[in-house]
Amino acid sequence: MFRFFIRDVLWLTVVVAMGVAWWRDKQKSFQERLQISRNAEELADELEYGRYGMRPLTAWINQRRPSTVPGLRRPETRRSR
Repeated sequence: MFRFFIRDVLWLTVVVAMGVAWWRDKQKSFQERLQISRNAEELADELEYGRYGMRPLTAWINQRRPSTVPGLRRPETRRSR
């Protein structure tokens, strides 16, 4: 049979602890990279929407008088007596 000394058990504990610490660090690193990638995709989508969605519409509205833009009316002002 095998005889284990306290020194052997301590070395085994150190090796297992190092392995678990390395594995957890890798998992955390992977999760952080995944989150950064998702955030980058969301920001890219927002930039694309801003580039092709809102700017042409805003430029189109600014180039025309409000009365000629369908669905856009000038706000009515109340006159004080």
